[in-house]
Amino acid sequence: MKAEVDTLKAEKEAEIARFKAELEAAQARENALLEAEVKREIEGNKLKLEYERMAAQHEYKMAELTAEERLERSKMDAGSRDGQGNINLSD
Repeated sequence: MKAEVDTLKAEKEAEIARFKAELEAAQARENALLEAEVKREIEGNKLKLEYERMAAQHEYKMAELTAEERLERSKMDAGSRDGQGNINLSD
């Protein structure tokens, strides 16, 4: 009788150990999936920020070029033929 109880106890302990191992493996898989998802989201945010930075740089450069063009036009409208704002008074 004692041997049967010990055998049954050992079987149940082995079953519990297998269950714990399966549970830990499932949790590890879920953690790995969550970590991968977080990494993807972080990389996506980095790309989005890089795109926004590049767009802002482009917008700034275009505004700079537009201002430069307006300046050159105003110089030419003032009578500067060399584009340097220098008006030749000997003409």
